[in-house]
Amino acid sequence: MRFVAEEYNRVVGWIAISLASTRAVYSGVGEVSIYISNESKGKRIVSKLFEI
Repeated sequence: MRFVAEEYNRVVGWIAISLASTRAVYSGVGEVSIYISNESKGKRIVSKLFEI
């Protein structure tokens, strides 16, 4: 699953949530990846993406 933040038709950040592993021992465990452009740091974009 991915969520993207845009400003003026430009991607300024995204988060991705995926399974950590297909092994049964990791059932229910996820991995979160986050990207925020340098120009967008400090604008609370990550917080807004996690509210979705």
